[in-house]
Amino acid sequence: MDQPVYTAEKEQEVLNQWLFQDTVEFEKEKEELKQERREIESMRRKLEWDMEDFQRKVAIEEQKLEREKQLFEMKWRLLEKEAANLAKERDEFNYKMREFEASILQQPPVRDMECGLLFRGVTNELSLKKRYKDLMKIYHPDNIAGDTGIVQEISKQYEEMQTQFRARY
Repeated sequence: MDQPVYTAEKEQEVLNQWLFQDTVEFEKEKEELKQERREIESMRRKLEWDMEDFQRKVAIEEQKLEREKQLFEMKWRLLEKEAANLAKERDEFNYKMREFEASILQQPPVRDMECGLLFRGVTNELSLKKRYKDLMKIYHPDNIAGDTGIVQEISKQYEEMQTQFRARY
């Protein structure tokens, strides 16, 4: 019977080899775990930096938003103030316009007899100027129907009526 004989030395050698392989595997797993831990640490630091960067950006944007909100409020108040001033000025203008119109209606019209026949029916300065220009086109000495005497009479009556209108206002 040839049975292998195990000796204590052989058992010790097998046990040492098994322990060596286990130790090698254990060390390999330990190194892999260390590497994974370093990678996770690196990822954690990067995530922290990214979070800090994001928080800084959020803070900056919130500050910008607050400044823009303050600027908008300031512009809005200014716009409301100017709109109120504009409404006030419009009301004052309308009031003065009504006063002016009322004062025109209360004054008696210029009498036609004082101005002669050339300016009959003229009641304000604008129509006076228009009538004067029309008469000058007709009676100017350079025209066929022109006459210097009539032009002098037109100018005299125009100046008189202009003085009367200016005295009113």
